[in-house]
Amino acid sequence: PTGRSRNAAAAASQRGHGGVTSRRAIKMIRVLSLAAAGAGADRCVFPTEPRAPLQASVVAGAARPSARRGSIEANHKTGTYLAACLARVVKNNVQLHSMHTSGNYVAGKRYLVLTRDPFVLVDSAYRYHKRGVEAWTKPRQPGNRNHTSQGHAEAFRDYSRLREACAPTLPALEDESYAAALARLPLEAGLVLEALRSLHRDVPYVVASAEACAKVETCASVPLDDVMANYTAAFPVLARALLDLAVPDHAADTRARWLDDRRHAFARLCDPRRRPEPNATVTLNARHRVRASRVGHVASPDDREARPRRLGLVRRIDALYLGGELARANATVQRLATRVRGDAAPSRVEPGR
Repeated sequence: PTGRSRNAAAAASQRGHGGVTSRRAIKMIRVLSLAAAGAGADRCVFPTEPRAPLQASVVAGAARPSARRGSIEANHKTGTYLAACLARVVKNNVQLHSMHTSGNYVAGKRYLVLTRDPFVLVDSAYRYHKRGVEAWTKPRQPGNRNHTSQGHAEAFRDYSRLREACAPTLPALEDESYAAALARLPLEAGLVLEALRSLHRDVPYVVASAEACAKVETCASVPLDDVMANYTAAFPVLARALLDLAVPDHAADTRARWLDDRRHAFARLCDPRRRPEPNATVTLNARHRVRASRVGHVASPDDREARPRRLGLVRRIDALYLGGELARANATVQRLATRVRGDAAPSRVEPGR
């Protein structure tokens, strides 16, 4: 019912009950209002664009992972630069696959899969892509192509449909690039556009890789934000996932020294907050030094105080327009994760947490 019909119903109820609105009439008005809202909500569940099939994970490098040689797997905005930094710290004991991974993990071989909370992923991708760092964000709208590798053509089309169907207050898109659209649109509209793109491209890969990892005993999926919260505590968890650290008793001291050396090097080299100047060198151990400019992941401008507000907007967008798809993806990723704790002990997340 419209606002006018609700007011008329309320007035009629008041006339019939001596100026006091009956509880039964109020209940009926609420039921009709919810029914009308539900009917409209059917039109407001996005994305509607067909999604491209996920590509199977093809491990990069000449050597395949083995029981003793692990592989680091990452997707876009889940730690590709951090994975490269970790690979340099661990040195020749691992290989890196940091393109897009959806699974294809082999039993008996070691894998570390970096995952991420999809709400945080959307926020991080929004801030990163509006800067135009990636080449694909710079050309003007990709028009009516059926599919683009990064999902931005689909996001443009879905955004326009969403605006027409159920969000007329969202600003219209112009003949502009993806980065320009994110930079021009108000915050909430920009997050809508990035959420649609992420659901076409990045989030399905993150969920698929976490689900595939859970089926392989020697695979661990670790949330990127756990690592970024405590690099020092995270390194032993990451090392156990990648390497066969079982050694004879007489070699236990050597293993402990190796872990301690690399743990501190990982924190100093890979944490953007502690990274030295680009031309500085970092000691991995007595024989290995590396230039800081060659490793480390890219940190967006620090605006952590504003992040809670943006995440709240993304959750609101998910509930209003995305049918809760981000929330369901997040529940899956968190349920299957190996968490990093202050004592550096890995633990599976209990269902429902």
